[in-house]
Amino acid sequence: MNITYLNASVVVLAFDHNPTLLHPYFLKNENIINEDEELAEPPVCTPAFSIVKMQSGIVFMVEMNKFQVIDNNPPPALEASLTPEYAKRYIEKLPHVEYKAVGINFSCLLEIDQPEKKIKSQYLKHGPWNNDRMNPKAMGLRLVYNVYEAELRFSINSGTVGEKRGILIDANYHTRASEPHDLNQIIRIISLYPNRCGHFQESLYRILDKDNLS
Repeated sequence: MNITYLNASVVVLAFDHNPTLLHPYFLKNENIINEDEELAEPPVCTPAFSIVKMQSGIVFMVEMNKFQVIDNNPPPALEASLTPEYAKRYIEKLPHVEYKAVGINFSCLLEIDQPEKKIKSQYLKHGPWNNDRMNPKAMGLRLVYNVYEAELRFSINSGTVGEKRGILIDANYHTRASEPHDLNQIIRIISLYPNRCGHFQESLYRILDKDNLS
């Protein structure tokens, strides 16, 4: 399968993040980012929302209830992304925030011809909703699984990224913190990132059925 990884991210939900803290000087001075990271564009820092974009493709975003580290240029080996390490370094500097959940997310594109046809033929049972009189042009699919220490939400849709067309796959591993004030628990959940990478890649082959999509 010809799969392009689009992004990977770690999202940490909290009752009260402080967006004004997110600034390139904070990231550099607190040794949250590596020394070779350079800004891609001027940051946006406001009381409600702040964003810092790096030339490497790493993006930091903070809202009142959400902190994110996004890798928009993930390596072919997803587990090598810096997103979990940067997320851990950031929240370690803010141990008194009441964190409540962690999301580990992946997005990719499976390049194939006629993705709508492939999705319909694989997932849509023939019936009155799918015949000559009422034939859907396209469909999307949302699957929810219970996996190790998380709820996995898997979405499958047809789409286009640049000049590439195919099946878009998004995965969200959502884990609630049992103790919101336990920073070590949040860090441990983020540390599951490599395991989530492996599970996501294995799931692609199971859910997409590589034999039918070849």
